[in-house]
Amino acid sequence: MLCKCGCGEETTPRRTFRRGHNARVFHPAKGKPMPPKAKEALLAFNRGRVEEASSSWKGDDVGYPGLHAWVQKERPRTGICQHCGAAGGRTHNANISGEYRRDLDDFIEVCGKCHYRHYATPHDKRWQTRQVIA
Repeated sequence: MLCKCGCGEETTPRRTFRRGHNARVFHPAKGKPMPPKAKEALLAFNRGRVEEASSSWKGDDVGYPGLHAWVQKERPRTGICQHCGAAGGRTHNANISGEYRRDLDDFIEVCGKCHYRHYATPHDKRWQTRQVIA
């Protein structure tokens, strides 16, 4: 049986409890290292296709996770809270304006306490209304 990807390699269907059109076909190159020539061609194709040159660049239409990943890449954390000055703990990149623009000046590095106290939305603070039973 010829491979479905069109490479011309001979493959054998794997027997499963399903037969016929549901039989799985394995590619002969699966799990093998990429040949050096093909690897270099792929690297040459992708070289220089970062940020605005990338086909998946969204610009200002980026979502919440993508924007935070961009901020982390462009301005790595130092571990010092810019609000209270605490050092050594885990810090977060908090959005100042709440508009989530692609602007590094719209983000501040804060500790977890300051992030929660000053930059969290009322929706994030909903657990504060629960009564604590001692």
